[in-house]
Amino acid sequence: MIEQQTRGEQLAALRKIKIPSAKHRGRTVSGSMCKMVLRIIDDRAGHQGCFASQATIAEEVGCSVATVSRAVSVLTSMDLITIERPNPYSPNHHHINWTAVFQCVAACQDDDGTKPTQIWPEANPDLAPSQDALGTEPRSSWPEAMGNAPSIATSNAPTNRPDEWAEVVAEMFRWGLKSAAVAVDAARQSGWSIELVRELFIEAGGNREPQRWEPGQLANWLTGKTPPPFGEHEAAQRAANRIDGPAKREASEVRESVRRDGQSRGVPEFIIEGLTFRKLAAAGLDRFATDAEQAAAVRLDELDRERSKNTSHTVNARSDSAPTAIDEPQNRERATAGHTGRQTQDAGNQPRVRTPTSSVFQRIPPGNRGTRAFDRKRAELFDVLAD
Repeated sequence: MIEQQTRGEQLAALRKIKIPSAKHRGRTVSGSMCKMVLRIIDDRAGHQGCFASQATIAEEVGCSVATVSRAVSVLTSMDLITIERPNPYSPNHHHINWTAVFQCVAACQDDDGTKPTQIWPEANPDLAPSQDALGTEPRSSWPEAMGNAPSIATSNAPTNRPDEWAEVVAEMFRWGLKSAAVAVDAARQSGWSIELVRELFIEAGGNREPQRWEPGQLANWLTGKTPPPFGEHEAAQRAANRIDGPAKREASEVRESVRRDGQSRGVPEFIIEGLTFRKLAAAGLDRFATDAEQAAAVRLDELDRERSKNTSHTVNARSDSAPTAIDEPQNRERATAGHTGRQTQDAGNQPRVRTPTSSVFQRIPPGNRGTRAFDRKRAELFDVLAD
C-alpha cells in the first residue's frame, strides 16, 4: 500500500539522515542532537503538527531546554522543520519538511557513493507492455509519490478489511496517524478486539485536545512495542461506562431530587426508595435501580392496594346507614308547684324564634359592613351558641 510505503520511507529517511554540527549564537550544536530532536518531533506529530513544548522534548531527549532550543533553531535554518503559531495563546506547531529531509538523505548518499533508499524504475516505452494490456495506471516517480502521499493517506481507508475496522483506520488517518493501517493489522493478528483498539485510541488522546494526542504511543501499543495500559475486560467496561455515563448521572440526579423533596423528611426509608424507583421507571431509567429500591416499590404497591380496599369498605358502610334525625320541640312547657299552691310557667313557655344557622354564618355583604351590622351579627352568633 502506498501510504504504508510512504511512512516506511519517512522512517528510513529519519534513520539515515546525517545532520552536520552547526553553531548557533556562538554555541556548537551537534548533529546527533538535532537528529534526535527531529525524531522526537516526528514521534509526536499529529494531524496539525507537533504540539510538544521544548520542555517536553528536552525531557524525552535527556538534555536542557536551551539545548533543544538551539537544535530547533538549527533545524529551522536548514529548512528541515517549520514553526507555526496560529495565535499568541497557542503552542508552537512544528512541521517536518519531508522534501528537505529526503533531499538531505539523497545528498548524504551521493557523498557516500551509495544508492538511494528506494528508486522507482522508469518505464521504457519500447520494452514495456501497453497499459491497456496490464489494466493498471502508470506508476509515478518517487518525488510525485511523495507529493501525493498526504492526500492518499487521508482519503481512502484500506478496502480489504471489514467495515468496522476500516472505519477505525480512517479515523486514525484523520487524526494524523499515518501508520494506522500497519498498527491495526498488527493488533488484529494479535487477536485484539475492535473495542480494545478503540479504547486505546481514546486513551492515547483521540477525540480530545490535540495537545494530548500521542500517535506514537498508540502505534507502540498496537504493534506490541510497549504493553497497553489495560486489556479486553477493562476496555469493555470503559465502553459501557462511556455509553451509560449520561444515563447514570441522570439517575443519580433523580435520587437526589427525591431526597431533597420536603415531603420526604421524616418518612421511612423504604417509602423514599419506593418513590425513587417510581420516578426512575417514569424516566425510563429503571435499569439503574438498586435491589432495595425495587423491593421498596413492591412494598409500596401492596400498601396502596390495602389502602384502596379499606377506603372502599368505609364508603360502603357509610352509604348503608340511614341518617338519624333529632326532633326537638320548639316550645316546651314546664310547670312547677310552689309552696303557695300556685302554678307558675317556666321561661321556656314563651315562644322563641331561632335564627337559622345557615344565615348566621354567612358573610356580611360588602355594602353593609358598618358597626351596627357587626354588632347585630355578633348578637346572632351569641344567640346561636347559647342555644
